[in-house]
Amino acid sequence: MPSFLDIDKDLHLTDLVDVDILQQIQDRFSEATGLAAIIVDQEGVSVTQPSKFSKICSLVRGTDEGEKSCLKYSISLETKLKGEPSVYHCHMGFIDLIAPIVVADECFGSVKCGQILPKEPDDKMINQIGKRMNNLGIEDVDVEELLQEMNLVPQAKINAAADLLSLLANYIVEMGATTLIQKQLHLKNYQLMQEINNRIEVEKNLQQAELKALQSQMNPHFLFNSLNVIARLAYLEGADETKEMVHSLSDLLRYSLRREEIVTLREELKYIKDYIKIQKARFGEKMEFTIDVDSSLFRYKIPFMSLQPLVENAIIHGLEPKGEDEIIKILSEEDDDKLTIKIIDNGIGIEEDKIQEIIECRERKVTETHTSGMGINNVHQRLQHYYGPKYGVKIYSDKGKGTEVHISFPKLLEARGDGDV
Repeated sequence: MPSFLDIDKDLHLTDLVDVDILQQIQDRFSEATGLAAIIVDQEGVSVTQPSKFSKICSLVRGTDEGEKSCLKYSISLETKLKGEPSVYHCHMGFIDLIAPIVVADECFGSVKCGQILPKEPDDKMINQIGKRMNNLGIEDVDVEELLQEMNLVPQAKINAAADLLSLLANYIVEMGATTLIQKQLHLKNYQLMQEINNRIEVEKNLQQAELKALQSQMNPHFLFNSLNVIARLAYLEGADETKEMVHSLSDLLRYSLRREEIVTLREELKYIKDYIKIQKARFGEKMEFTIDVDSSLFRYKIPFMSLQPLVENAIIHGLEPKGEDEIIKILSEEDDDKLTIKIIDNGIGIEEDKIQEIIECRERKVTETHTSGMGINNVHQRLQHYYGPKYGVKIYSDKGKGTEVHISFPKLLEARGDGDV
C-alpha cells in the first residue's frame, strides 16, 4: 500500500464500501456455504441485513439483552493484526466464525457467520438453551424443533468455511483500500496543480497508487461466480476439488496483494493459470485454453499484472458474447532485444474504429462487473512508462472471427532461477 495513504479515524466501513455491494457479497457467501452471515462495523453494529439466519437466533437477536450478548464478542489485537478468522462459541452455545476487516492496520468491522450446532441436540442441550431463552424473556417456543432446523456441520466444512470467510474479508479489505487509494489520487491531483515544484515526486506516487488500484479491482462479478462454482463443486464432487478451487482463488488474491512492480514472466503466467482454472470451472468444456511459451523465456521481467487484464478482456468481450467453442491461446514471439506475448481468442472480434479508443482509453468507464478499456490502457501506459514508446500494447482484430492482443517489452533477465510455470 502506498506510503502516502492516510487513514481518517472517523471513517466508517460504509465510507469504504457501498452497503449494497456488501449485502451482495454476504448473500452470495451464504448461498455458497449454507451458513448464516452478517457484516458488522467496528462497534459491532450490523451494517447489512442478516443472511440465512436461523429462527432461534432471530428470536434471540430480537430481544434487547440477546442483541447485546450477540455483539459482546470482540476481536483481539492479535487477530486484528493477522487478519485471520476465529472460531468461537457464542453466548447461546452455537459455533460462530468471525474475520476482521482491517485496512492499513485499522479495523473497520468484521464478517461473522455460523449459527452451527456443536453436536446433535440432546436433552441436556435442549434444556440449557431453553433456560437461556427464558432468561431473555422468550417463552412458549418448541426449542427442540428450532434446534432441528439448524445446521450440524462437520469440522472439515467449518475449516473450509473459515478459509472462504478469510478470502471474503480480504476481498472487502481490498475494496476498501481501493476507495482510500482513489481518494488519495484525487488529493494528489489537487496538490499537483498547487505544487508545481513537487511535480516529479507526486507523479511517481500517482503511478504507484494507480497500479495498486488495478491490483485491487478483482471485481464482484468474478468473486460471486467463483463462490457459486465452489458451492456447486462441493455439492456435486468431492472435497479435494473444492479445496483446489479455494487454493486457486486464495493464490489469486495473494498474488494481487504483492508489492513488486516488476515480476517474472513465469509468475505472471502462473497467475493466469490460476485465473483460468476458476474460469474453466465456470464455463466447463466450452472453453479451451493453452499456453505455448518456451520455458527459456520465463525468467524475463514484465510489469506486474500485465497479462490478466488482457485475458479478462478476451473472456468478457470476446468469448462470453459468443457462448460456444471458446478458445484462448497465449503464445510468444522473440526478437533480438524484444519479447512479444500474444493473447489470441476466437471471439466476436472488435470493430476497427474501436481499437484505438481502447488503447487510448477515451471512454474511461468502470461498470459493475468489470473495467472497460481502463485495464488495457493501464498496461499500455505502464509498459511505455518503464521501457519507452517502442513497447506497449497492440490490438489486431477481425470482426466475427477473433482478436489478437500483443504486449511487447524488452528482454530483461532476472538475476537467477528457472523452472516451469
